[in-house]
Amino acid sequence: MITRTTEAWLQQPFSLATTAELGYGRVVISRFNYWYAHVGVSHRIGQFVFGLTQYVGDPGLKHLLFDSHSNRLVLTVSTAF
Repeated sequence: MITRTTEAWLQQPFSLATTAELGYGRVVISRFNYWYAHVGVSHRIGQFVFGLTQYVGDPGLKHLLFDSHSNRLVLTVSTAF
């Protein structure tokens, strides 16, 4: 079985607190070949980092997995302890 993953991403800081990110990837597992991408922005406020990212996946992927969503918007909040 041949498995290959290729991914590229770019992070661009706009200030000390704000960063944008863009990414794209492809996965090949035997006869399955699918892609995924994301675009997002994060912003630091004090000790917290807030991120908003749009994830998009190959619509054909839903036939391989239990998850039928190929497009999602994710909000994250993180901090250090």
